[in-house]
Amino acid sequence: MVEGAVLIGSGVRDKYSKINIIHPEFIVGRSKSSSFVICSLFVSKTQCIFKKTNGTWTVCDKSTYGTYVNGKKLMQDRPTTLRDGDEVAFGPRTNFRYIFYTEDISTNPLKKIRLDGEVTLEEEGLQTEKQMMELKIKKYPEQREMMDHEEKGDVQEELQSRNTEEKNILEEELKLEQQNEQRKISHEKLLQEKCILEEKLKEMQTVLEEKEKAQDLLYKQLQEKEEQRLQDLKQLQEQKDAQTQVLLEELRKEVAEKEDIIKIQLAREIQGLQEEKLKIEKDIREELSKKDGESAKILKRLQEVLQKVKGDLSNTEGKKQYLEQELEKITKAKKDASESCLKAKQEVLADFGELMETELQCSICSELFVIATTLNCTHTFCHSCIVKWMEKKKNCPVCRTCITSQNRSIAMDNFIDRMVENLSVEMKNRRQEVVEERQGRRGHWARGCPDY
Repeated sequence: MVEGAVLIGSGVRDKYSKINIIHPEFIVGRSKSSSFVICSLFVSKTQCIFKKTNGTWTVCDKSTYGTYVNGKKLMQDRPTTLRDGDEVAFGPRTNFRYIFYTEDISTNPLKKIRLDGEVTLEEEGLQTEKQMMELKIKKYPEQREMMDHEEKGDVQEELQSRNTEEKNILEEELKLEQQNEQRKISHEKLLQEKCILEEKLKEMQTVLEEKEKAQDLLYKQLQEKEEQRLQDLKQLQEQKDAQTQVLLEELRKEVAEKEDIIKIQLAREIQGLQEEKLKIEKDIREELSKKDGESAKILKRLQEVLQKVKGDLSNTEGKKQYLEQELEKITKAKKDASESCLKAKQEVLADFGELMETELQCSICSELFVIATTLNCTHTFCHSCIVKWMEKKKNCPVCRTCITSQNRSIAMDNFIDRMVENLSVEMKNRRQEVVEERQGRRGHWARGCPDY
């Protein structure tokens, strides 16, 4: 005899018509790890567990759709005792209905039904149902009277309804299989599309990285060009300042040399006149001491000589005045030279201011750059001007190239601020007014109400 129990199917065909429960703990379900596998969507992965404890069999529901004993749904995870002849169904409306027996399955008369290969499905179901009823009647005599009053037509109708229900279930299973096939096909298509999109994404990422590298290279080249231009302007200014300093030094040296020469000549002439005067006075004293008693004529002649000497002295004084006038002229010329140098420096600054207005001027507002912003096409504008421009157009105002990037040029802003300090007061004031006006506009933009 075979130990265990058996489930005999009621209208169940093929390999699911009988379930031999050969282990003390027997699992029925759709999962491959189950003790008995039923490949149907109406059966859960773990439908139920049959367990034998102290000679008594119990069944415990683990499913989604439910396990039924004698038409009553079991509570999940609560074991229920089974007796011979109990009907066990997997799901409320499925063809998986079985009769539970603990007798020797090798002598069970229902086994003969499967040995007849020529019996049709309907006949097999009828015979199975009939023999199950007979076994119930033999097992439970009190049901004999009820079975005598039932009509055969009702049994046939029930069997036909079960067959119809089975056909509907099979059709639903076919539909579900077709839907699964379609889902698999659509899933494969989605995977292919995903692969294509991933390849496109990789290509786009590669192109984007190349563009970023090109943009970085362009920005570096632009920065180098700006730094070179600023260095050239700075060198030009330094050269002009050096030339001005050299010219001033040469003028100072020349004026100092002429002044020294005139002073030396004047000192020599004055010294010679004083020596001549002393000599004449000495001669007069000597003559007076020798010829005290000479006549008034000699005295007159001496007086005339004295007058002549005085006249010479007056001429010397005039020459001295002349030399002083020359010295004053030289001093004035020196002053004029300083003024001319200052004027030349102012002219250089004016020229440099014009150069700044030409090279460092925004082509939108015609002012020196305020927060200089360089575009991807290397043209530079004021930040506020290009922001206002881009509200209407997205291309460069000069070359009409599409704007893709904006870079702040801090070096150019610092250079302009330093150079403005050396310009005229008028240009300084003008620059201050423009900067304050732009700062006021930035405040309006920050509040969301641009008025430029």
